[in-house]
Amino acid sequence: MKKRAPSVMSAFFLVVIVLAIAFATIGCTQNQFVEIPAGFVGRVLTPTGFTGEFLPAGQVDIGIIEPNTGKQNFLILLEITSVTIKEQFLGKQANKDGEDHRVTTRDMVPISVDIRLKAMVPNDNKVWNDIVAQVTATQYTNNPRVKAVRVQDIYERFPAMDVRGKVREIIGPYENYIELLRAQGMGADGKSPLNEKFKAAFIKAFNDNKTPLTLQNVELSNIKADEEIWAQENRKAAMVSIKMQITEIGDTLRDHPEYLQYLKYQTMKDVAAIGSQTGTNTIIISDMNSGSGVSSGDAAVIAYMEKLLKERAVNKLTTPPAPPTPAPATTPQQKK
Repeated sequence: MKKRAPSVMSAFFLVVIVLAIAFATIGCTQNQFVEIPAGFVGRVLTPTGFTGEFLPAGQVDIGIIEPNTGKQNFLILLEITSVTIKEQFLGKQANKDGEDHRVTTRDMVPISVDIRLKAMVPNDNKVWNDIVAQVTATQYTNNPRVKAVRVQDIYERFPAMDVRGKVREIIGPYENYIELLRAQGMGADGKSPLNEKFKAAFIKAFNDNKTPLTLQNVELSNIKADEEIWAQENRKAAMVSIKMQITEIGDTLRDHPEYLQYLKYQTMKDVAAIGSQTGTNTIIISDMNSGSGVSSGDAAVIAYMEKLLKERAVNKLTTPPAPPTPAPATTPQQKK
């Protein structure tokens, strides 16, 4: 029986596989050049440890991947430029873990806090060596042979936990959000007392943790109370405004009692006008008996209302005045 010759398609796939293996082998045996970007220094890590000194920005040869053992070198980058670090204490909607990390004052009101820290790695080779020995480098680009240690990584490794604790220690003793806002304002020296507290506390946290970073600045970016607090403050401000208006009206009426007659007249006018517009008969009862007769103010009001009622055909019913006291009867003279 004759053997069947391999098909053209099978031969084609065989060629593709051979070429892929060849290219992979060539790729592994060729030296690879990678870039150290601006703001970083880099050092080559071999299977036996670091080689040479830190290199400035530019290209560096990290060698081949050995085809048999898979051994390879890596480029470890270290960020040495100034970086702004965000410390945010936000509600659960803004956090990846779904937890509420806001800070509370003494009245237990949750407050969102946003603080900025500016830090950088010192220009010191010994410090750089200590950093790469203590902080794990993470993936920096799509190239798996390039890893980096950033300023944020160093911050998280050393003072981050203490810094966050200091924020809660500083804000916690304040009575409420309003008192916290006052502390955030500028003092006589042009500095914010609250911001100065943060600076001093953060410097201590950096020193206590022997952080290999230079803390350049601390700035309280924003503090914001829970939305319900804003609503409460708005309601409180509205009540204060109403109280001031009532007090002002009361003082005015005490100083000028005739204003009360004007207000009475204005109210009657509005009542009569509404009745006229809606076609409703309006009955206004006015007490014309004020003990010792009708006051001049009441009389003016009644006169105006009579005029208004005639013009608008509005019924008016007044309380009649008390009947006059009858004169004593004359005693007839007795006949003599």
